[in-house]
Amino acid sequence: MPDTTTPADELRTAAQKLRSLIKDTPATPWWGDDLDEVQSPEGHVARAKANPYPTSRYIAAMHPGVGKALADWLTVEMVQLEHDDFPALHAHALAVARAINGTQQPA
Repeated sequence: MPDTTTPADELRTAAQKLRSLIKDTPATPWWGDDLDEVQSPEGHVARAKANPYPTSRYIAAMHPGVGKALADWLTVEMVQLEHDDFPALHAHALAVARAINGTQQPA
């Protein structure tokens, strides 16, 4: 049975996944220390297990506010893709969505 997932569905799924992950997390910037964790101003903590310092800096840079902005962008791309005759214009958004969704499709 062929896959009936459309590119717009992939964008929608990724945006929904991001929104569900950040639903109860403040969208304020986080900060990372030289150890193994990052913390939000509200006291939320994320721990970095492997390669702590670079990982904690990355987690801090990709705080929930970034996730929300990314989900919003994917949603805009989804709406445009549903009404666009040029899906190649949305290749970058699809690449991001596929990374979030953990799927790969031929280019």
